Amino acid sequence: FRLTDEVAVASESTRFEAALAEAARLQAGDRLAATRAALAIYAQGDYLPGARSRWADDRRRRLAELAADARTDAAELAFAAERFDEAERLAEEVLHSEPFREAAWRVTMRIANALGDDDGVIRAYRACHQALARVGTAPSPSTHQLFQRLRR
Repeated sequence: FRLTDEVAVASESTRFEAALAEAARLQAGDRLAATRAALAIYAQGDYLPGARSRWADDRRRRLAELAADARTDAAELAFAAERFDEAERLAEEVLHSEPFREAAWRVTMRIANALGDDDGVIRAYRACHQALARVGTAPSPSTHQLFQRLRR
């Protein structure tokens, strides 16, 4: 918000969104670093803690969704850079809050495969299947195809 030509006020949530938008314009390692920096802004605390209204709740949900998307993207980038521990941690953070997010399960399966952990691939796929079964659905064809490909 701009109070005067010289004075502007920004919230952490708008800083977070702007940082994510900037990160999206970058590539590889730069994008990963910028995404982590944006996530650090998000991690500073809840949006308007204690405020209970439809718009505040909607905004909190939107920011949480953006953060999960960013963590998933960062996990993919860390995986591509062979930073498997970081990729795994980021995927686990996503799955802790959103166990139905298949993209994070796919990263988890690919990490296990890259580490030669065939049982880990199976465990990740089964956990994905179980999480999705709780809401009455099954893994998408792309998740199932990845599982089949990694098991060969």
